[in-house]
Amino acid sequence: MFVPYLLSIDAYGFYAVFQTTGLAVAQASILGTPQIILREPNRELPMAGFFLHSVGIAALVLLLMGFTVAHHDWMFYTLVALSCISVILYMQLTMRAKSHFQFGRVLRSESTGTAVFGTAILLIALMASFFGKSWLDYRIMGAVEILATGAIVAALLLGPGGRLTHRERGVREVREYLPSVYSVGVVVLFDVVIFRRLEVYFLQESPAGLQGVAVFGLSAQIFNMVLLVPSAMIEAWGPTFARSFRSGPSEFTQTVQQKLGKYRKLYVLIILGTLVLTPLLTATLFRKYQAWTWYITAFVLTRVVCSYAGFHSATLYSSRRERLLYGPAFAGAAISIASNVLLTLRWGVPGAVVAYALTQFTVAASTMAVAWWSRRPPAPLSPETVP
Repeated sequence: MFVPYLLSIDAYGFYAVFQTTGLAVAQASILGTPQIILREPNRELPMAGFFLHSVGIAALVLLLMGFTVAHHDWMFYTLVALSCISVILYMQLTMRAKSHFQFGRVLRSESTGTAVFGTAILLIALMASFFGKSWLDYRIMGAVEILATGAIVAALLLGPGGRLTHRERGVREVREYLPSVYSVGVVVLFDVVIFRRLEVYFLQESPAGLQGVAVFGLSAQIFNMVLLVPSAMIEAWGPTFARSFRSGPSEFTQTVQQKLGKYRKLYVLIILGTLVLTPLLTATLFRKYQAWTWYITAFVLTRVVCSYAGFHSATLYSSRRERLLYGPAFAGAAISIASNVLLTLRWGVPGAVVAYALTQFTVAASTMAVAWWSRRPPAPLSPETVP
């Protein structure tokens, strides 16, 4: 949240392009590995094999980007590569700890990364107060982000219970899990289009330019902050869903309904808080974005409301029915591309708001529908069908 405060609007817009590119490449490279780790609670999985597999895909993606859409200098792609590696390690090691129900270790590691990031930002703020902000750009902030993520990874590996076992350092067994990684990965690739801020690239080419990118980037920072708690709850419940599914349909359904009741109560408070928090932030901390307050609020509220469906997609991942998400993912990706071409490129930020809402509500509604359908009790046999 301090980055958009420190950077100018145009500089933050370019930073948002860098951040989106790094996250998109990392997610496309890691595919369904985090979900596979979560649904195998208390098992030793080939973490080294998962990492090398993801890095290989990332190298291929970056190579293709360099030959096809190379609009930036070597420093941009170097930072993207380092960011991608740090995010891959972060996601895999965090899910490893959560699958072993070591949530305290995750919290301590996240605290370490937060402390490193906060210290770096404080030093940068002090330097900016003496030397001005003209020297601040995406490279400085990108390096700080990579450093903070690296601190979390180091804390996860070096802390108690963090050392990989001999089996986890293996590579050969990864082939056993690759079909599932790619099965979930199909949804993840569409997720890159739908959720990894595709609007950033369309806004960059729209009349809004980097200012539009900055507006959407700030919106993403706010809704990611708001969704920290519900996302953490869903990830914490993932191994529980997987274990209950193995115990039978009735226990799985009971577990889902129990957790869903808690989730609904929390979500009502989160939505109400979002309506108050977003305008408050633009009126106080981010005054240079006040002209776009209602657009930012619309982006944030759309994402927060539609993220309610994340609970239902988590139940499908945990019960090995991720292929039911292919339909919502494909529909969302198609609508995202079409609406951004028709609306965002022509109208800038207002068009992006409509395109984003169309995409998010389509995915959320269809995800909830297939999740509900998957949990239906089997129809009782009619007397004519009983032998």
